[in-house]
Amino acid sequence: MQPVHDPARDYSQVLGQDRETVILADQLGFSECWIGEHISATTEPKISPLIFLASLLQETSQNKLGTGVFCLAIKHPAIIAAEAALFDHLAKGRFLMGIGAGGLSSELELFGVAGDNVDRGAIVQQSIDTVLAIWDGEPPYNIEGDYWNIRIENLERLADFGVGRIPGPYQKPHPLIGISIMSPNSMSAYGAGKNGWIPISGSNLVQPRYIRSH
Repeated sequence: MQPVHDPARDYSQVLGQDRETVILADQLGFSECWIGEHISATTEPKISPLIFLASLLQETSQNKLGTGVFCLAIKHPAIIAAEAALFDHLAKGRFLMGIGAGGLSSELELFGVAGDNVDRGAIVQQSIDTVLAIWDGEPPYNIEGDYWNIRIENLERLADFGVGRIPGPYQKPHPLIGISIMSPNSMSAYGAGKNGWIPISGSNLVQPRYIRSH
């Protein structure tokens, strides 16, 4: 469950309380912890789940730490690929990569992906395909799509110094992926099954009959 708080509470105290909760869960034997991502909501104030989870790597030992979820429609896939790979190495494989389209109206407006004419499902699919292609590939990169074009081709002699290479993850071929599922008869549930991903139904937000369809 995305950590949810009274928006009137002190931000620093909220972050401290959530850190204590994750540490206690690790001590009690819980196996996974998923932290969401919202840039414009003080009710769910984890602007970067990876920064928050990185602060817990040395204070937990058994929990797998997951993004619940990366909102792929609002972030460049090369940033996702690089930051997720970095965290996976720091976590030595304790990383679960949750992805989703995002649905918070303020963020969809902020990043220009609001409206019925925006196919966020298609954006998510291209984004994760691009991330996996980056991880599976070698420079030079030339990955074209409808929403992003990933291109690093002018390497000349700099390639000998590692310039132009985006690091891959610690886990091979990549961290286990989960995808958020909210709507009834969701195509994301179909995609999870097709790709072998973890289906993440937001049980505190989704009606039981919807989860049955998932």
